Amino acid sequence: MNRLAITCLLVLGSLASPARAAVSFLPGSEESGLLGCYGPPAQELYPSDPNLLVAGCTNFPPVVGSFVLRADPNLPLLAAPGFPLFDLPADLNGSLPDPLSTPYIDGIWMESATLGWMTTSNYETIVPFNPVTGLAYDVSYAGIVRKSIPSDATITGSFTRSDSTPIASFVTDLTSGAVRVGDRLLVTSGNFDSFSPQVNDPGTVLLFDIDDANSPWLVTPATPAYILTSDPNPTEITLLPSGLVAVTNTGLIDFSVPPDYKPGAVGPGSIDIIDPVAATVLASIPLGFSSLSYKTLAVDATGSVAVVGSATLRQLFAIDLRDLDQLPDPGIDPSLQRPSCDGLGSGLAGGVPCLPERVIRGVSNPILIDPAPTLSGTDDFVPQSRFGASGDFVVSIVFNDGLVSVVAFDDRNLATAHALQASRFGPSTSLVATAPLEQASSEHGPGTLTLRDSSTGGVDGTDVVWMTLGPDGTVGRATLSGSLAVPTGDADLDTVEDALDNCPLEANLSQLNQGGFGPGGADAIGDACQCGDVDDDGEVLDADLAALRDWLAGLTASLPAQSKCNVVGDAGPSDCDLLDRVVLERALGRLSPKAGHVCAPFLP
Repeated sequence: MNRLAITCLLVLGSLASPARAAVSFLPGSEESGLLGCYGPPAQELYPSDPNLLVAGCTNFPPVVGSFVLRADPNLPLLAAPGFPLFDLPADLNGSLPDPLSTPYIDGIWMESATLGWMTTSNYETIVPFNPVTGLAYDVSYAGIVRKSIPSDATITGSFTRSDSTPIASFVTDLTSGAVRVGDRLLVTSGNFDSFSPQVNDPGTVLLFDIDDANSPWLVTPATPAYILTSDPNPTEITLLPSGLVAVTNTGLIDFSVPPDYKPGAVGPGSIDIIDPVAATVLASIPLGFSSLSYKTLAVDATGSVAVVGSATLRQLFAIDLRDLDQLPDPGIDPSLQRPSCDGLGSGLAGGVPCLPERVIRGVSNPILIDPAPTLSGTDDFVPQSRFGASGDFVVSIVFNDGLVSVVAFDDRNLATAHALQASRFGPSTSLVATAPLEQASSEHGPGTLTLRDSSTGGVDGTDVVWMTLGPDGTVGRATLSGSLAVPTGDADLDTVEDALDNCPLEANLSQLNQGGFGPGGADAIGDACQCGDVDDDGEVLDADLAALRDWLAGLTASLPAQSKCNVVGDAGPSDCDLLDRVVLERALGRLSPKAGHVCAPFLP
């Protein structure tokens, strides 16, 4: 089979933030070109040059191509290759499930300027490649020198499929996401057992150890060799600034085919937080009965917030990523199947903490993406989103409607420890993204996007590049122009904006802040919601621990501020128990885990 690879050169562009959203494509900036991609293209910005784009394009017969994109208005969008073409080698040692299957480039993750990782779904390999030389790296796996790492592992044990069928083994397939952390490579596989209705084997994250001191690289399965995800169909993995990784569990989707095509979530989606070094799941963030999109999370530059799209509706969801590296290792066997956190609330699912309180915008309060003026309804698919470099807006691609959507984000005071409010996200502005090409098929929904933003704030001057699904896939580029209003909100109605309020869910117009957690002066948390401050003096000190001990032992009749006792945040306002005392005691002793700074009554 003929297989090629892909490199792309790209030139992209910033805004002020006046009163009301008025974003459009800069007149004359729109360009488009025919790619001929048969499968969904993958794309990432080149690490050392924001004007370069590395992309993967699958054709039939299966081909991965390398090309150069330019956003310079004086040059054509599709220009001659600036790098050597990377030909996907014939000695990948992969395997196709049947002769008619099309292995496609599902994802590209750029580790450095000279090393990218490419996943080949349906071919079940991970290919390390050099976009500068156009060559693959040699790896030695199981005593065989080859150009790829196999991801079609046989997993044995005691498992249950998504339709509750018990099984003793399954083979991993549909490799989609890969990242490397130090000497460890992590790879997601969705493990479909059948389609229509969709049935999944347990989702897996495969782990490999890499010794690249010599050539060929020595690659071996790690110990443990895999992690089972909390919900089915893990489709992507995102490296977080903390060094942890977030796994997107897309969940189950009803895959009916035209003319009845109307995808719908038939199972919960979630985000698993994994420590790649300890090889364990630290927590699961349930996003409810809504399937999630298949690409990496959009993460703001501070690593505080992540945004993910819906695979079934024109919606976005957002989660709080702050301080996840402070979570303790739950000490579970990650290769054992666990129940989903969905519907459990805060607590444990098979020993893994469930963190629904981390959801800023979920199924009950999603970020709604406006349709184009001629469209209606909510059914759609939001494959990918990206934060602008300035951190104060998110751009999403909408597949069925062919849209680029821009949403303002209030990035002020992200370092504060209180809960991030839904009001941080403003209304969306949707722009038609589908390229009007005569030679393009009518089925050319945009599926992936990248951004280049040279601004210090706002969207003006940001270049958006989107690529579309085949059979006649295209690439389009346009520069955003205009501005978005800064979102505002006042959840507790105390006249202080949520992003500036030191207790955004407890009315405190005075913003009184007499102290903090431990001695040493005021922190960013107001007295009204200073969790653990059970004596109500604005500080969390040993005196609070002593008062809590006495109250739990029945030595005192009441606490001055019992509502601030629930440092764990595991139940309602009246919940105050031994676990809260233990966590508070450990935190005051400067041990992990930290006590929460936002008590349960003040969570959304």
